[in-house]
Amino acid sequence: MVSPERKRAGVRHLQAESLSSQRRACALVEVSRSSLYYVPRKRPDDEALRARIKQLAKAKSRYGYRRIWALLRREGWPVNHKRVHRIWKEEGLDLRRRRRTKRAYGPK
Repeated sequence: MVSPERKRAGVRHLQAESLSSQRRACALVEVSRSSLYYVPRKRPDDEALRARIKQLAKAKSRYGYRRIWALLRREGWPVNHKRVHRIWKEEGLDLRRRRRTKRAYGPK
């Protein structure tokens, strides 16, 4: 699956090389012409939220993104659990896996 950003880059490439018009390039890449004008924007508080999520994840290593989300909500961050999950994945955060305890079997 190709991301919309990559599709827009493909259309721009086709246009830059004068291989086709905008309409034809969009049809080839299967992207709507209106999406070419979309400009993604970062939220102003995104970096502060990222830093707080990393800080909480480090302090509470056994908590997953859902419990971190609950802590953020209690602190007053107006944040959605899906946004926390997206940042969690982008930052490469994960739970520490518990090791299985080895049990002795058989006679001693």
